[in-house]
Amino acid sequence: MWGRCGNIHHAINKTKAYSYSPACFAVDDPLNQPLADYFGIVMGTSHQEPMARSSPNEWNLYGSGPWNYTSNAANVYKYFQEGAERAKPYETLFTVGMRGSGDLPLEESTNIALLEKIIADQRTILTNVFNGTGCYNYSPGLDSIQGARSKNIMNTVCASPTDITLLWTDDNWGNIMRFPLPNERTRSGGAGVYYHVDYVGDPRDYKWITSSQIPKMWEQLSIASERNCDKDLDSQLEYTLNLDSFVKGWAQRDLGVDANDARVVTEIVANLTRWNARKKPELLNYTTYSVTNYREAETVVEGWSTLEKTSTSIYNKLSHSAQSAYYQTVHHAVLASSNLGRMLVAAGQNQLKASQARLGANDLAEKVEELFEGDYTLEERYHALEDGKWNHLMDQTHLGYYYWQQPMTNTMPSITRVQKNKQALAGPMRVTIEGSAGAWPGDNEKNCALGYNCPPPTVVLDRYSSIKNAYIDVSAGGPLSFSWTATSNSTMISLSSSAGNISPKDNDHRVFVNVKDWSQVPGGTTTVGVTFAAKAPALPKGQPNGNVAALVNIVNREAPSDFHGFVQGNGVVSIEAAHATRNSSGERCRLVCYSLPWKDVVCNSDSPFAFGDGPVLEYDIYTFDVPPQSTLNGTIYVSPVLNSYARPLAFGVALDSQTITNVSFVPASNPGTLPTAWKGLDGWVANSIIPVPVSFSAVQPGAHTFKLYMLEPAVVVQKIVFGMLSILWVEASETDFAGDVGGLLKSYLGPPESVVV
Repeated sequence: MWGRCGNIHHAINKTKAYSYSPACFAVDDPLNQPLADYFGIVMGTSHQEPMARSSPNEWNLYGSGPWNYTSNAANVYKYFQEGAERAKPYETLFTVGMRGSGDLPLEESTNIALLEKIIADQRTILTNVFNGTGCYNYSPGLDSIQGARSKNIMNTVCASPTDITLLWTDDNWGNIMRFPLPNERTRSGGAGVYYHVDYVGDPRDYKWITSSQIPKMWEQLSIASERNCDKDLDSQLEYTLNLDSFVKGWAQRDLGVDANDARVVTEIVANLTRWNARKKPELLNYTTYSVTNYREAETVVEGWSTLEKTSTSIYNKLSHSAQSAYYQTVHHAVLASSNLGRMLVAAGQNQLKASQARLGANDLAEKVEELFEGDYTLEERYHALEDGKWNHLMDQTHLGYYYWQQPMTNTMPSITRVQKNKQALAGPMRVTIEGSAGAWPGDNEKNCALGYNCPPPTVVLDRYSSIKNAYIDVSAGGPLSFSWTATSNSTMISLSSSAGNISPKDNDHRVFVNVKDWSQVPGGTTTVGVTFAAKAPALPKGQPNGNVAALVNIVNREAPSDFHGFVQGNGVVSIEAAHATRNSSGERCRLVCYSLPWKDVVCNSDSPFAFGDGPVLEYDIYTFDVPPQSTLNGTIYVSPVLNSYARPLAFGVALDSQTITNVSFVPASNPGTLPTAWKGLDGWVANSIIPVPVSFSAVQPGAHTFKLYMLEPAVVVQKIVFGMLSILWVEASETDFAGDVGGLLKSYLGPPESVVV
């Protein structure tokens, strides 16, 4: 009825929004301005599109000469004036200022004085177009902070006319680069934020599917609002500050579910955004999650599979009329994200099994291919909803990035295969263990440092491990079928199975090893054996059955009965920051938790807290080992954040009665630039985490209290890990040799939380 833009305005009106900044403004559809006005929508343009003109699209069509206010000011001025005159009949949000061609900064040598002149000229244009009446009463917006490349530019922006609204930008990834200082908050034009929930640029695009975590938006936008960056934030804060009530209300009102199912829908949305924010789907690859350590990859897959089943259960309960809405807004994102996550984990497991000479690598290759094609099936299902109502919305390519820009087509992750008819050199049976990429019998660089003549495979059972058992896999090393048995020389352990058959069709079997009764295990470390024996009916001449004698190190050390807290297991102490033993909130603010561990909801401090003045979190831990050189090394995992208060952000740490240490963790950088560690495919923002090292000297085994002091409201701590090894992250091959009793292994999410007694 209204054309494409009119339909968009109608949809915006139905969602109670009030502003819209289209890509082509009045070029692709000359009716979009009058239709927006009809629906009560205020039209505007983005940061690189001044004076109600869509640049560079319109400039390329109607401009004359270069987009340069130094050499071509007359033509650019005329272009600005025409934009203001065209928008005069309608409520319009005018963006003022100017970016360079291609959304680049203005010339460094001239941009301070030039920016001042551009803004002055634009104000003259607006005054003249509106006959000096001041009828452009919707504060013009200025987003020049993103283009700032020096302190002088930042100061120039802050000193701009006070009736202009300043938009303080994020880093393109949802982390606001700077908040206004107290003396910058009294301007009549106020301030807002320019905040990304999708992005095109370095280190990689993210625009395929929802991946901005709602509590993260809550944290950043709340701080902005508290510092008077509140222009146009009302609707965003209503959503992000009231996730439970917003999603529950929507589910009950629009989907027609009861209160219990509305709560489930809220949890689905929370987990969807949380898991996609751990690492953007566009950045994930088959090496992201460990396929050997902490059962990380399996846990990720299990989480996605459970979320998919839960979302499908909700979908199946809905009326036919509500199913399309739920699929379009929630269910497709769950199914597609789960499909991608499971595909990449399967690709990683495929590479691992191939390196271990396991026939099961071929099954995983087929699974990857199936999931890869399934991605497009989900896309087609989305586009077919309501007779194509949302056709093409999910056309975005997203698989197989080669650099920051979107791939020209989706590409399947690399897979490999083993020859299905060729027998492995070491025999029909392959034995692999948890926590190692090695394989026995035979040679493998992950079996030991030498790569051959290695000790037996060894797993660890620690009384205080958060994973209560260990697994050993028996697998096919080729086309030969065989039977196998597993026997132990000790009655202290039990095996989930002691015999079985392996064939090309049933080529993997997992045996879980458990301690029957810890009270019957001697103190310290006890080593017992499990022998795996294979029997094949017909072996190639000279090839052995390939029996494997595995070792199990049982670590039985007991914390005192009067200790309460986190206990070292498998060489680490791992703590979710929200699970403090004690929480001293301090007098100036209180601490609350919401998905991300700490959020301050009443602090509005413009100066850092003194030690103990802000919240203090205490964690009681118990260690059994003396760390190397008696130095306890740890990592504090902090959500990405910038020095957005124009000073270094920090927190304080202490162990027991030791002196409090101030930890500043984001290096200083020039305004408008980012720290080096922030960037790249493995940088802080790509990994959604800043690992902050801490250390404490003269530490002996026993009970300790780790203290975390809040100094800045913007710091969000997620996880705390202490390792008993001298190096923080080690490859599995460096810690899974015979006789090892555990240590910090390489993984993306870190070890699971330690046992609490």
